[in-house]
Amino acid sequence: MLYPKACFVFDSLMDSQPAMDAFIQMVQDVTGKLPSSDEPEIHVIIPATMAEQLYFTVNKTGPYTVHSILAGTGGDMSIFHYCEQVLARIRRIAPHFIYMVSSTLGRTMTSWLATSMGAGVIAGAIDLEYDPLSGHMVYTRSTNNDTLLSTITFMSFPEVASIRPNSAAAKGEENRGLTQRMSCTVYPPDKSELENIFILSRTRIEQQRLNSRIIVGVGRGVSSPALISIRRFTDKMNIPLLCTKPLVGRDEFTQEKQIGQSGGSIQADLYIAVGISGATQHMIGTLNCRKIIAINNDPAARIHQYSDISLINDAEVVFASLLEML
Repeated sequence: MLYPKACFVFDSLMDSQPAMDAFIQMVQDVTGKLPSSDEPEIHVIIPATMAEQLYFTVNKTGPYTVHSILAGTGGDMSIFHYCEQVLARIRRIAPHFIYMVSSTLGRTMTSWLATSMGAGVIAGAIDLEYDPLSGHMVYTRSTNNDTLLSTITFMSFPEVASIRPNSAAAKGEENRGLTQRMSCTVYPPDKSELENIFILSRTRIEQQRLNSRIIVGVGRGVSSPALISIRRFTDKMNIPLLCTKPLVGRDEFTQEKQIGQSGGSIQADLYIAVGISGATQHMIGTLNCRKIIAINNDPAARIHQYSDISLINDAEVVFASLLEML
């Protein structure tokens, strides 16, 4: 693809720092997934009240063209005015990719934009990768209460999607109370519009669920001595100890202990991920965890994109210290 264009639309009309943090995290995550062989052209659309803050924040990350939307004649921004102005800017920019955070307003606006432009839309994508053969992005999302993992791609441009963010701030923003809401009628598309999106695959996720206040999960990055310390800790604290798929394959854990796409899903106030890389197949099983602590001595591990707190340290050192504290 020659000079791909991407447009990111801010998903809140309120002066909210958590919303800004989640948005910037999403922009940075997705920008890193865009075609790397060419220099992508990045546009950001945002209410004027938040534009100055965005300028200062993204100045360190790269050259973005920022489009600020002014309030209507009444002085206050309405969702309808914001949507109309966003649509007008997008039509001038003519981007290949249009993204918003998968918040309440974000999902609604992407649907409205896609309907207005006669395009397809993907809601709540948890991952995306560029396919150089087709020139399109390939999206992964979960459905049916996180029991089905779908891999989806577009057949034409523009691609419109809301992205489920990985940052800690975004998790709180997902359910934030909005003082304004927008409703729209999405009419059934005709056959040509249905062909805009193509489902590549669907993977059934097991219904098995585990609920606990605290859960510890281990991956193949955990050494045998560290695993001994972790087991001592979880036994002493009466905390479930689960794992990723590779450890089941090595017969270190049974199938029912596996978290992820081909295992089970968990719900916890705190999930402690130890020696786990952060692959989508595993993280899909942790979507209902309120907070994640990652313990991994690799600062480049993908798990740090999902975690609220990251400890860049050896697991054996960390759990030896925890046992000593206990």
